[in-house]
Amino acid sequence: RYVWPDGLIWEGDVCEEKLCGRGMLRYPDGLITEGEFIDGEIFGQGTLKWPDGSSYSGGLVANRRHGYGVYKWKDGTIYKGEYVNDLREGNAGFYRSCGFQYLGSWREDKMHGE
Repeated sequence: RYVWPDGLIWEGDVCEEKLCGRGMLRYPDGLITEGEFIDGEIFGQGTLKWPDGSSYSGGLVANRRHGYGVYKWKDGTIYKGEYVNDLREGNAGFYRSCGFQYLGSWREDKMHGE
C-alpha cells in the first residue's frame, strides 16, 4: 500500500517506480480504479467507480474507456456498448430508468441515427 501526500492511495505492486500488476487506485476526489496496471496506467478489463454512485466496467487502455463496456449512472440509466478513446462510439444500447431506450449508433459520444 502506497499513500501520496495529496491523498492518492495505491493498493498493489510497484515495478521500477511505476504502478504495475493487478491493483486498486483511490483518488482524493473519491474515484476508484481497479484492474491491471502496466507502466503506471490501467489496461485491459477493469472498473471505475465515482463517488456519486456511477460506475464503469469494461475495456480500458491507458486510463481511458476503450472497447466494450457498461456505464451505469446512479439514477439507473445504463449504456452498454463500445468506447473509443473515452467516448461512446459504434453500436450500443442506452436504457434510461424512465423506460426510454435507444438501440443504435453513437459517434463522438452522441447518439447518431434513429
